[in-house]
Amino acid sequence: MYAARGKTGIKDSFLTRWRSRRRDREVWALREKTRALLRLSRTVATSIACADIGDVVAASVRQNFALTGAALYLQDDNGLLLAATQGSIAAAEQLPPPLIQNHEAGPVPWSTVFPDSVCEQPEASWACWQIAVPLCVDQLNVGLLALGAKESGEIIDDAELELLGIIGAHLTMALRGVDWARRLQEKEAEVDALSQRLHRETEVVRSEARYTAGFRHIVGVSPALQYALQLVEKSAATDAAVLISGETGTGKELIARAIHDLSPRRSGPLVSVNCPAIPADLAESELFGHERGAFTGAVDTRIGKLELADGGTIFLDEVADLPMAVQVKLLRVLQEREIQRVGSHKTRKLDIRIVAASNRDLRQESTAGRFREDLYFRLAVLPIQLPALRERLGDIPMLATHFLERAANAYGKRLRGFTPEAVALLEKYHWPGNVRELHHVIERAVLLSTGDRIRPDCLIELSLPSSPRSLGASLRVEKLRRVEAALKQTDGNQAAAARLLGMSRSNFARLLKTLRQAVAETATALL
Repeated sequence: MYAARGKTGIKDSFLTRWRSRRRDREVWALREKTRALLRLSRTVATSIACADIGDVVAASVRQNFALTGAALYLQDDNGLLLAATQGSIAAAEQLPPPLIQNHEAGPVPWSTVFPDSVCEQPEASWACWQIAVPLCVDQLNVGLLALGAKESGEIIDDAELELLGIIGAHLTMALRGVDWARRLQEKEAEVDALSQRLHRETEVVRSEARYTAGFRHIVGVSPALQYALQLVEKSAATDAAVLISGETGTGKELIARAIHDLSPRRSGPLVSVNCPAIPADLAESELFGHERGAFTGAVDTRIGKLELADGGTIFLDEVADLPMAVQVKLLRVLQEREIQRVGSHKTRKLDIRIVAASNRDLRQESTAGRFREDLYFRLAVLPIQLPALRERLGDIPMLATHFLERAANAYGKRLRGFTPEAVALLEKYHWPGNVRELHHVIERAVLLSTGDRIRPDCLIELSLPSSPRSLGASLRVEKLRRVEAALKQTDGNQAAAARLLGMSRSNFARLLKTLRQAVAETATALL
């Protein structure tokens, strides 16, 4: 009895050890397959191109499952195209469209995808494949993983098929991600191309806008003016000092602003200084600033105009009126690009451009000792001479129309232009005040106009100084201007305008008629 029990115990022990070893082998095999799946997952996750994924996956699947071959086909508009192949089995460059679509259940026999009648064709080199792993997601075919038989001749079991299904799912998502990444790169390339094109077009528009903005208030086509504007364009691209010369009213400040607007400093400040308006004893403090307590009345620290223009442009209008002591310090600013406030021993570096203007000949002024010669040469690096209005008579009608439109919009009047007689009177006048005088004359004419066009009676102030009736005519024009202003203020109500001027309605109507008739007769006599 004991012997029988001993044999039974040995048999049970043997079976237990055999089962344990079998479980160990199964666990080891499962562990190896899991590791293979992990390696494939990492490969898929780190691959960035379809070719990379295809080569690595095909090689890894063939090696881990000991297959005769493996190939990856990707879906294209023309069908399934070969992306990668590994092993001894020849792979066709293209497969015919599968008869069974959307195999999302996992790996299937090759004959399920391609019927035996097709696989038996001699020219079908792909007919040797045993397993098809369709790569489908959301009812969309991505591709196909074709697998050969095992090199050992064994049959691929269910566990391996399940593992291949997992690999197919990972590969499908990876291929979708690669496809999305490719499309994203294409879109990014398109966006980059459009962005570059937009940038180029924007630069062109900005360049044109800067040109238009720089010259938006400068009207005229005369050769003398166009030559001056060419010098403006050339000087705007540099940081050299510019000296603008010309008679009063020729538009020197507009030219200075155009230089700034067209220059790389356009984003910085433009500080204008009217030099004749600065008291001589305060000129240095106004330009360079002062510290608190520097002199009597300096209760606070003040930043000068030069320091305010740091990073931009400073325009010194009528620079010849600066005192000699200030001219010396201004010369140092041009040479060293630094200033020193009044009452301070500390120098401050500045990044400014100086544009100066004068209605006097600074060369003659320096010869006469009224302006420093060295400062003149420093300022006149790029001299620009503006023509007087009498030197550009062809621009007068264009300028007059420009000022007419501005004044009409400002005062709410509808005017269609000038009568021929008014244009002749404008062209006949010698314009000692240049463009500024023309601007004021047209604005006054708009206020005095009663029709839809400017007539000569609105331009009576253009009478020649030698005319014996010029003083009386000017007085009548001034009276008419005041009467017209009162009438405009009361929206054409003569009774209300008469009360506003402290007179009866009848006297107001008589005065208005008399003044208009007198002004018209005087203007006709001047033509």
